[in-house]
Amino acid sequence: MFHLRNILKLIRRQFIHSAYSHENTIYRQAKKLYFNVDCSGFVTFWLSKYYPMAFQEIHNYVTEIKKVPAEEFKRLYSFDFLDFFNYLDEHKSVQWQSLTSGEKLQKGDIVSFARVHPRARFGHIAVILEVLRQTPQKWVIRVCDSSDCLHEDDTRCKNMGIGSGIIRIYNPEAEVSIVKYSRLGKKYERIVRCGRLKELKKEPECQ
Repeated sequence: MFHLRNILKLIRRQFIHSAYSHENTIYRQAKKLYFNVDCSGFVTFWLSKYYPMAFQEIHNYVTEIKKVPAEEFKRLYSFDFLDFFNYLDEHKSVQWQSLTSGEKLQKGDIVSFARVHPRARFGHIAVILEVLRQTPQKWVIRVCDSSDCLHEDDTRCKNMGIGSGIIRIYNPEAEVSIVKYSRLGKKYERIVRCGRLKELKKEPECQ
């Protein structure tokens, strides 16, 4: 299923070593893959490898619409996705669609969180693996992401990095939502937007 579950399987079997890092480096050493990535670095890798045309659309948006010089473009950030999904409310896309208020979530959707303060745009980004609950008041979603903290019912143990866990979002259709990244963690005010790839590839099962 769109390659993410196989990545998680390979991490559990220790064929992939993952660590949360802003270095965003991926390399092979001694028959093992090393992913040292943060949240947006991981999603950028996933898109560029498995959905290059979708990645290129966001790249073009950042360089052409947001006016980031191509020679200075190094990666996508979580707020780039959020801005892009907002942009899609009024513009057409070949590869993407933004999700409007009340639209049903599904696996493979990308959810982007941004801090409310305009000078602190950084937030978080993840890919939905499973929708456990969706009402106008509350979303409960299992996501795949790279994180420096554990979510609820998380697959990560000691090492932070790529894994899967549950996030709860309250008042998800409001301008500002309340997000809990773990059941016992703090509540954060966040701007939340979701986007969807128009076509997901079926992933071969990892044996």
